[in-house]
Amino acid sequence: MFVTLTDFRIREAIANSSWFADIPDDAIERLVESAVVRKMPVNSYIYSQGEKTTEIYCILSGRVRVSVAGFNGEEFAIIDRENEQWLGEPCLIDDEPRVIDARIIADAEILVLPRNVVRGIADEYPLVYRALFTHTFRNMRGLYTLISGILFSPLRVRVA
Repeated sequence: MFVTLTDFRIREAIANSSWFADIPDDAIERLVESAVVRKMPVNSYIYSQGEKTTEIYCILSGRVRVSVAGFNGEEFAIIDRENEQWLGEPCLIDDEPRVIDARIIADAEILVLPRNVVRGIADEYPLVYRALFTHTFRNMRGLYTLISGILFSPLRVRVA
């Protein structure tokens, strides 16, 4: 079988992910086979607030801004994500609409995995759930730090 550069990049991104670090090669291969790569231009959205999604994503190249939008069109950037960072894991839990936006801010290639495949692998290898749990709480810690800075910094710092 001929392996393309894209297949290699997909396999590498999945195998290097802390989410899938402890699963066997055959499970990695199933994820690779289900993956697609999307080329996305600046200002396109991987997903937006209110949208329901059934995929998780890994940034192969480019940059993605995770943010919330206000009713008047204001945007508050939470974090910028770059190469080999994963996002979209809430869809693994439920079908609730997204509460944040993920917008491309530098032309990107995004690896996309279907929820049902990831759930199937995680059900077979529960260590995936532990890795996702760890990832989620690290993200929450960063969010709590951001919120505390917003709430308790001097007014001149918050306004800036």
